[in-house]
Amino acid sequence: MTEITYALIREGIDSSVQVGACITAWLQAFNGELLNLDDALQAIDNKKLDLIHIHLCPSNLPLVVTLKNRASLAGGHCKIIASTDVSADRLSEYFPNTQDLKGAVSAADFVFATDFSLAKGIEHITGRIVDIQTHPIRDIDTFPPHTSSRETTGIVTIIGRWKEVLFPKKTNLFYYWARLLALLVVYRLKIRVFSSDRIKEISQSLSDSEYLVDLSQEHSYGKAVIDASAAGVISFGYINCESLSFCSEYGQLKNIRKMFSVLCWLQRDADAKKFASAHTRLKSVSFSPVNSLARLWLRLKESGIVDNNRQKPTCLMPGLCIADNIHRLNGPENIAYAEDEVVLVTVAKNVLAFLPSFLRHYRGMGVKHFYFIDNMSTDGTVDLLLQQQDVTLYQTALKHHEYENEIKTTVIEKNCYQRWFLCVDVDELFEYPGYEDVKLSRFVNYLRERNYTATLTHMLDMFSGGVEASSDYLEDIYPYFDGDSFVKKPYFNRDAKFQYRNNRLAIPELKMYFGGVRQVMLKLENAEFCLVKHSLMFRDKHLEVMPNPHYCNNAYIADVTCVVRHYKLLTFTAGIDAEHEHSFVIKSHVNAYTDTKEIPKYIPTQKIYQSSRQLLDADVTYASESYKQHFHEVNGLS
Repeated sequence: MTEITYALIREGIDSSVQVGACITAWLQAFNGELLNLDDALQAIDNKKLDLIHIHLCPSNLPLVVTLKNRASLAGGHCKIIASTDVSADRLSEYFPNTQDLKGAVSAADFVFATDFSLAKGIEHITGRIVDIQTHPIRDIDTFPPHTSSRETTGIVTIIGRWKEVLFPKKTNLFYYWARLLALLVVYRLKIRVFSSDRIKEISQSLSDSEYLVDLSQEHSYGKAVIDASAAGVISFGYINCESLSFCSEYGQLKNIRKMFSVLCWLQRDADAKKFASAHTRLKSVSFSPVNSLARLWLRLKESGIVDNNRQKPTCLMPGLCIADNIHRLNGPENIAYAEDEVVLVTVAKNVLAFLPSFLRHYRGMGVKHFYFIDNMSTDGTVDLLLQQQDVTLYQTALKHHEYENEIKTTVIEKNCYQRWFLCVDVDELFEYPGYEDVKLSRFVNYLRERNYTATLTHMLDMFSGGVEASSDYLEDIYPYFDGDSFVKKPYFNRDAKFQYRNNRLAIPELKMYFGGVRQVMLKLENAEFCLVKHSLMFRDKHLEVMPNPHYCNNAYIADVTCVVRHYKLLTFTAGIDAEHEHSFVIKSHVNAYTDTKEIPKYIPTQKIYQSSRQLLDADVTYASESYKQHFHEVNGLS
């Protein structure tokens, strides 16, 4: 197979801002050329190029049409990629001539934007579905933060203007100035302020900064956040971009009081700051040229832009490639399955005791195929999975607690394009209201017909209830739950909502669940167990599969909620080990397990699990009237 040849059009690219995350980083990803228009047209005529990438800006709109027409005359061998990273808030101002924009977007073979809001804006104007791809980080291996051993500097890079820093809107100025003075004097923070258009200076400042704060309130496609990620700089503020949900552990803090609280906390707690910096630095791997190339290459294949007879280019900056570190041990890839069928993706490590219940439950539900990603098990898990006809087994040595989202997302994106899939852990048994009588295919069809792309799932911790039982199946040993210990909050109530901020709700009243029986059984203070997941999803061009293990983004959430029976308390030590793997981010959970000498086996409000209808009646799950009427023949739903 021959490698794809790629060129980026020079026209429309501002060389003064081509640092860090930017369009020219694709040259390193594709090992391509930077050409002016005339040279590109000649290369098309000579059939020397397979892909031509052009920046979508007002002056380049006619050029997209020119390139496409020349490619068509040359036999259509060369494909045109158009992309843009303009602020979504300025889209109509940036492209005043919508007809030219429509013409360019229609002419291109593949179009992507660097942010969901931007993609939706272009779709609204042009009527064409636009992909979402974030630009890679240019020169990531030589990016200044990677080559320097930075000590604690206390430097805060602020994107905004001095007026915004000194006189923020809707803020008690006396309180604000008092806390600002405390940050400068007590915590010895040093501030640098740059306006949002000084991109090069911002990137340079990140080389010795510890924090990035965006006060500009301007929509950003995330360049500064991605650059900060590569530097291990902790980002928060008013930033509004796709990459924030992936790079930042602490999120979008629009309240200045919370922002100061976080800064003070991180300055006081060295462990917290160390974890936050390490976490964001790890996430920069996703934006390296080699991983960006892997994602875009997959999209191009799915869209028919490149075929299986062509080889992916050799990236100039290889680094750690997530996809190349996930190896298939057994079973087929890309299983053909219908629109109303579902496959399941899960990560497994030493889960032999869970597999009998897990496989029996999901096979009985009607799951078409299983994609297991083994994380170097040693207890016989691999041997058992190798014997299963409906299992494709991958294996990776990447650390689960560092790359969980990336590992799962890679396998999902490889195998589940334009299809439904379940993403659950091996200690979770998923169900929906009436699942005993409603086939999974019927449930999925209900979701499809209403254009839903995800379901909200609550985690129901199961325990023994003081009853001793011997069985190969977890359901027999741990049959009890407590439906009265949930703390229910509005769906968009948390500071972490930036990780799922683009989701739309069919039912605005849907709640997030926290607390639960573990909150009752363990001595957990100043933190809550999150009992929310989005387990069943449809992978379209927009879905952000897993910015966080508990959330998806850019989805339309259904009018029915689901549940996973959660066997986290299988053993006491398993709970400790599982939480320890996640390092600082939930160290309060680790301490709760450690401080609890023995988990209570009985609580007064416990109930024995009987059916999904029982959970619906107990308000653990929710089903709209539309859902109940659709499945009116099912006893307990109508």
